[in-house]
Amino acid sequence: MDAAFAPDGLLVAGGSSWRSDNNSLAREGPAIHVWEAATGKVVARLPGPGLTGEKVFHPAGRHLAYNQMRRIHLLDLRGQKEVKTWEMPAEMCLDGFGHARVSSFAFSPDGKTLATGHFDGTILLWDAGLPAEKPAPARPGEPESLWKQLGDEDVRKAYQAAWRLAEVPAEAVPMLRGRLKPARVAPGEVTGPLIADLDGDTQAKRDGATRRLRELGHGALPAVAEALKAPASAEQKRRLTQLLAALERPGVAGGERLRELRAVGVLGWVGTPEARKVLDALAGGNPFDPLTRQAKASLARRR
Repeated sequence: MDAAFAPDGLLVAGGSSWRSDNNSLAREGPAIHVWEAATGKVVARLPGPGLTGEKVFHPAGRHLAYNQMRRIHLLDLRGQKEVKTWEMPAEMCLDGFGHARVSSFAFSPDGKTLATGHFDGTILLWDAGLPAEKPAPARPGEPESLWKQLGDEDVRKAYQAAWRLAEVPAEAVPMLRGRLKPARVAPGEVTGPLIADLDGDTQAKRDGATRRLRELGHGALPAVAEALKAPASAEQKRRLTQLLAALERPGVAGGERLRELRAVGVLGWVGTPEARKVLDALAGGNPFDPLTRQAKASLARRR
């Protein structure tokens, strides 16, 4: 299965003839699937050919292009439909099977141009302007309602909300600015005594400090990483090493943090100066926190 990650890492696309059903796999017709990377849940499934080539996400976050045989297809993930097709020049289909043999795909940062690289070294540039749309204006209270929907366990509903928010940036960005705050580092007056207690005089004290530092999550990571650089007893060093590994281990995001990560994706898709200011503030948070990393990824994708 050929797969492609979105530039900000939120979504991943691939072709598959299988679907997940109550923790079991069931065969279905060929399709292109888009999953949320943080949860592994299907955001969109679009019936398509059984064999697809390269795939690439549009910078605006809602469209996906893929190469199949001698055509390039552009899919609207929100509308679950194909919206544009490009035909490869005949001279590029010389492999004996009529395939265009695209080896790489890339959108320009503004999304207006699509570049395809080919095995003979040729690079083709395509006019990738999206179909003209005039989104409906935001209704009173709609951005706040969409914020709630961003945290829905049904990932399809969550991303319908995300794509809708990106359509009304004038209302969405101020709302998100008020909801999103930079990830904080746990204060030293909290982490310092806990790290000292990792070498406490009783098992209960050492275990309690370890448990509390785990509960602080990414907020405790800077202090734990810094403590590992200092001289420590064998017991303290062992616990610090285990804590660092546990806190750095990727996990499935959930709850409020998952809503926030999706909201950061919306700001990146919008890409206006106002949205970038919010992302800049979030990118200055705790460097170990997924929210900070997501903000940095969303900033980088438009550069």
